[in-house]
Parts: sequence; C-alpha cells; structure tokens
Amino acid sequence: MMKLVLDPYYEELGFLVAQRGGFPVINVEYKEFPDGEMYLRIVDSVENEDIAIVMSGYPYQDRAILRAELYVGTLKDLGARNVYLIFSYLPYARQDKRFLSGECITAKEIIKHMIYAGADEVITLDVHSEDVYKVFGSKFKNLKSKTLWINYARKYGDDIFFVSPDKGRENVIKEIAQEVGAPYISFYKERDLKTGKIVKIVPEDERKLIELAEHKKVAFLFDDIISTGGTASRVVKALRKFFRKKVITAFTHGLFLRGSVRKLLDAKTDIIVATNTVRNIFAFVDASEVFVRYLRSKS
Repeated sequence: MMKLVLDPYYEELGFLVAQRGGFPVINVEYKEFPDGEMYLRIVDSVENEDIAIVMSGYPYQDRAILRAELYVGTLKDLGARNVYLIFSYLPYARQDKRFLSGECITAKEIIKHMIYAGADEVITLDVHSEDVYKVFGSKFKNLKSKTLWINYARKYGDDIFFVSPDKGRENVIKEIAQEVGAPYISFYKERDLKTGKIVKIVPEDERKLIELAEHKKVAFLFDDIISTGGTASRVVKALRKFFRKKVITAFTHGLFLRGSVRKLLDAKTDIIVATNTVRNIFAFVDASEVFVRYLRSKS
C-alpha cells in the first residue's frame, strides 16, 4: 500500500489525502537550526515501500524546493521502491518558455532537480503549461481539476455561462462548459514581453457576450492561478461592461498576494473560490480527491 510523507509546512492537504485514501503516514522528524539550515529524519522503515510526499510549493518556494529534494533523496537512499513527489502547487512553473534571449526556463529546471534527486514521478495539479514538461515523459504527471469545477458549477443549473480569461485557458473552459451543458466566452489579452503588463483585454466575440448577458444569471470565470489579481480583475471589469448579474471568480491555486482581493472587489466580483492546493481562506473546493484517485491507481 502507498504510504505518505506529509510536509510540515502544509499538513492540512496531506491529512485529507491520508484520510480519504486510507494511506498510512510515515513518521518524520523535521526542524530548522537557528541559522536556517534544515534537519530531516525518516523515522519509520521505508525499504521496498511506495512513498508519496504531499507538499505545496507556496509560500517560501525556494525552501519548499530544497525540502522536496531532501525528502526524495533521503527516501531513495533508505531503500524506498518508488517515490512520488506531489507538489499540489508547483513553484517556478510560470516561466515555461524563453521569451527573451538568455532567460532561464525555470519550469523545466525545477523538474530536472527533482528527478536527479531520485523522484520516480513529480505530480502536480493544473500546471500553467504542460508542453514544457513533455521532455520528461512519464516522470511528470499533470492532474486536472476539471471534475472539481464541474461539480461546483452544476448547482447553478441553466443559469450559468463560463468565462476564459485568455486563449491559454480556453480548452479547459470549453471542456468544463460542455460537461455542465453551458455556453462559454473567451477574452483576449496581450502582454508587453519585457514588463509582463497587459496592454489589451477584450471579449473575443462581443455579440455572443451580449446575448449571454441577456439570458444568463451567473458568469463563472476560471483561471489556474491568482497571484496579484491583475488579470482576473481586468477580465471582470471588461465583463462588467456587458454583464450586471452574479460573477464568480474561481482559481485552482489561490496565492492571493497583497491587494489581489481588493482588485477583485473593486471589479465587482460577487464570489471568490479556490481549491486548497495552497493555504487560503477561499479554499471551498477540496483538491485532495484528485490526488487520492491518482495514488490509488499507482498502488
């Protein structure tokens, strides 16, 4: 049976995975010395065992990456058969391509380190872009939150339509909308390559949006991540030019950096919801079932 190591910096999600999956938890001793260096000890025997490490990559991303390497390397050194590293939120994933000459593609470099440390698989949820990870083959697995949002949205029945904040989210929004039996609309944005600032955001089909605004009562905007809230709030503001009823903004990874909630409030967002891949007060959707389902498939 699969056994779990729970990272002490975010044990809540690991607890839910353990409880829902019925997975035993390995005893771990972890502490930090006054100078910040880490101490780690795997107390229980892991020889010839399949072990999944459950952790989030936020906050303190650099420390999380180092802890992950220490967990993986130690478990393999102690004889674990397979080590599955679950980063519920994968840090450094947003830089997934080289926009300017000489840029580090951090998304790829992080996974290289984890595999070199001994991870048999690195597993995450709704990574920003899957393409960069294809080079790792079966060593990398991106799970999808789609079923979570389908179940959440179904309670609104025929009143709902879905909103994609950009072309990058359009495919998953389309899939969710089709499962729910609802229409969707996409927005289009352009960024300055050097500053990352959004310079334009408009609906891709204004006529369709006007029709949806007339007949629907709930707009459901979904994105994989919210950090500063700039993108989501600007899309909501653009949406509000046509739609005056209920707006829900939903995110897989709710980082909610300072000022992000205020931006959504100023844009006249009615409901904010996120999963619990990172610790946040809007985590009304439980992602643990996605990880449980996958780990059971490996047992």
